[in-house]
Amino acid sequence: MLVDKQINDWKEITEHSTKIRDELNEIEKMLDDVNDSNASLSKLRAQVDVLRHIKEKLRSAKNDVDTIQQNVVANCSTGKSHPDWPLVIRKYEALDVLSQDELHNKET
Repeated sequence: MLVDKQINDWKEITEHSTKIRDELNEIEKMLDDVNDSNASLSKLRAQVDVLRHIKEKLRSAKNDVDTIQQNVVANCSTGKSHPDWPLVIRKYEALDVLSQDELHNKET
């Protein structure tokens, strides 16, 4: 039974990692699109709006990450060694920093 629980936990981590990674990939594409645009005043305002939307999406992703971390990864003896999980965390952190920097640059 313990092995079955670990297999189910591992599967749950994999499924959630994939879902969160897909969301982060979408956010990354949105950030790339903002960076590719020319910066007239109206476009700059639109970019700031998009960056604020990205921040909201990142907050949602952070909630998902925290929930999975607390409820699954921390309770699964092999959860912390799951190969996808550290990559998801690093990608989230990198996108969060990048979006903050971009928003700061566009607002100043």
